[in-house]
Amino acid sequence: MVALVNPFIGTAPADVDDPVPGGASGATWPGAVVPFGTVQWNPDTPGAENETGYAYADDAIEGFSLFRFSGAGCPNNELVRFMPLLGGPDEPAGFSHDTEAAEPGFYRVSLDDGIDVELTASTRAGVARLTFPETDDAQIVVDAAHHETTFPIEFAGSVVETVGDTAIRGTAPGGQFCGTPGQYQVHFHAEFDRPFTVVSDDAAGTARLAFDTTEDTLVEVRVGLSWVSTHNAEANLRAELGDRSFDEVRSEAREQWAELLGRVSVEGGSEGQQRVFATALYHSFLHPNVDSDVNGEYLGFGGEVHTLPEGQLHYASFSGWDIYRSQVQLLAVVVPERAEDIARSMLAMAEECGGGLPKWTAANVETSVMIGDPGSLMMSNLDAFGISGPDPAAVLEAMRRSAFEPGTQCGWLRLRPGLSDYLRLGYTPSIPYEEAQTELRFVYMWSNDLGDVSTTLEYAMADAAIAAYAARHGDDMTAADLQERASNWEEVFDPSVGYVRPRLEDGSFYVDFDPASNYSFTEGNAAQYTWMVPQDYGSLVEAIGGSEEAVARLDDLFAELNAGLSQPHFYIGNEPLFTAPWAYLWAGEPAKAQAVVRRILTEQFSDAPGGLPGNDDLGAMSSWYVWAAMGMFPTVPGEDVLTLNTPLFPSITIAVPGRRPIHIDTPGAPEAPYIASASLDGEPLERAWLRFSDLAEGATIVFTTTTEPSNWAGDPGSAPPSPAAG
Repeated sequence: MVALVNPFIGTAPADVDDPVPGGASGATWPGAVVPFGTVQWNPDTPGAENETGYAYADDAIEGFSLFRFSGAGCPNNELVRFMPLLGGPDEPAGFSHDTEAAEPGFYRVSLDDGIDVELTASTRAGVARLTFPETDDAQIVVDAAHHETTFPIEFAGSVVETVGDTAIRGTAPGGQFCGTPGQYQVHFHAEFDRPFTVVSDDAAGTARLAFDTTEDTLVEVRVGLSWVSTHNAEANLRAELGDRSFDEVRSEAREQWAELLGRVSVEGGSEGQQRVFATALYHSFLHPNVDSDVNGEYLGFGGEVHTLPEGQLHYASFSGWDIYRSQVQLLAVVVPERAEDIARSMLAMAEECGGGLPKWTAANVETSVMIGDPGSLMMSNLDAFGISGPDPAAVLEAMRRSAFEPGTQCGWLRLRPGLSDYLRLGYTPSIPYEEAQTELRFVYMWSNDLGDVSTTLEYAMADAAIAAYAARHGDDMTAADLQERASNWEEVFDPSVGYVRPRLEDGSFYVDFDPASNYSFTEGNAAQYTWMVPQDYGSLVEAIGGSEEAVARLDDLFAELNAGLSQPHFYIGNEPLFTAPWAYLWAGEPAKAQAVVRRILTEQFSDAPGGLPGNDDLGAMSSWYVWAAMGMFPTVPGEDVLTLNTPLFPSITIAVPGRRPIHIDTPGAPEAPYIASASLDGEPLERAWLRFSDLAEGATIVFTTTTEPSNWAGDPGSAPPSPAAG
């Protein structure tokens, strides 16, 4: 699988009008990284087409930095930048994609000024091999002050200092992700394989180092990172790199990726489809990131240094609103040993940041970006797929605080800012459209004190997930209370129009209604968000007018597959509609779900730079593809329900060390997109859904396919569960 990965997928925009604020690009990057690595050593280009620092359309590189997010929709990080050059001013260097290459754990480019750059990485350290022309003016600019943020701001605290004539150390500040107030610092220690001369350094956190390459043109730089201290950064460097050569580190990085990606193998399909699948799996395992050091220390939300028990890792940088829908479930299934520590990290953060589970963490800061209660959904979904965490009672207490106590915080903002209204009214009221236009919409998206339809739907989903978690862990009272609240989407559903829509505090619906309007919706509209009730699709189908009307509405929704924010059609480039294709199952039309999913997989994803339909959001988009290509999706929040569609490949195997394999066989794939029949371990399967518990001990699923729609699993009694309906 590792040889199939194309890290350039997602580095250019997809074809979509009116995309989310983060743009139409996948916002990925091609740099050197190991699974869940702290270090992501990447080229930085100057263009604006990609929020995370590398745009395929660019033809110049400003430097090579060691930390950023993959797929995020806001400019971020690019911390600890190294730029090789030949004297002169510190300007971007031209390059051509013809001289550029990337694979898991390795990146290479030849700059127009004759400098070859090769990068590789371990978890907390990286190595750069720089080949200069024969010159006495080879230089490297080290910049600890550079950072990318949504709103330009100068951070204090950037430091670069020399340690003799072969090493430097320092601190690079970053943060204020998506305009939020939190800041953090990453510390680094770098060593060079030969002495340098300091050309210049300054108190602002930059240094220019000179090397004589007239006889030996190769300069090697080895860098360790730590969120705790420069001392720990040096220790990380020593422990992970030791005296290993660049090629040995590169080989070890490739081996890590080969082992992890090899846990999911596919056979058949086209080479392009295999590349897209392998790359989606790769992108799914870039985040969250290890942020503890080799000595077990990590920096908590309050700035305190904590020490982990031996063998544990602490993780940070969770894009909660995005990844709760598909990525954490994939981690639970494919890398359960990582998922266990991720669950521990989430609980530790809740204990450090105010009592609630975090929403969107950037390093050791809770940003509170986006809406809802995604931390509760993440933990319940992990639990449903076998990752119960270290202390279910403590997890449930954190969930209960977020669900019942309006003052509960994580970081600088209340976890559910609209909870008081939600408890009082059953929904978060919208403010009149005229007033909403005077507010800063960008701030509205993450503060959400104004309340909107999207928030009601998010709260109801989180309530369903907490109810499921409580039921699994013996708290029947909490389960009953929140199962009832999981139907609160009905409070913003207007039967007279058949959509969710803005509802004011006096109980009336806002008079003017346009299903394509973004008013009172976060990154979407009424036509799209009406289908974001996966905990209660059965009731939604009935509320719309029954199966026939629901199918007609879904057919219209899927008339376009990546319509953007302002059209009343499907938008695969953003997360709220991730589950919508499988809503057909509750309306008795599994064949239509099979057709739509196949269209999305083959029309909206490709192995080109623009091959992701929207921001990857730290693995959310890629994990959607992985699940859908395997023929199943974790549709119901807080449950281990897997709704089924036709797999893209004839043979898929999930083989996790210490577990029996899961085989998915579809001999007619990919040519025949419809399921005619299915079996599980040799027994007929007459419904289009399973539970992960049916597969967890090893299983074989066989799909028989056809080129024409069939009525397999179309019986109304075979629909998946709707937990909110009781």
